[in-house]
Amino acid sequence: MLNGILVAVCGLDGAGKTTQLNLLQNWFQKK
Repeated sequence: MLNGILVAVCGLDGAGKTTQLNLLQNWFQKK
């Protein structure tokens, strides 16, 4: 069985989704 996490980020164009996902990715990589 695979273990993982699913993260969904919703928002309009220009809302900062990519920025938030990059920050979240960096946080998970450091953890």
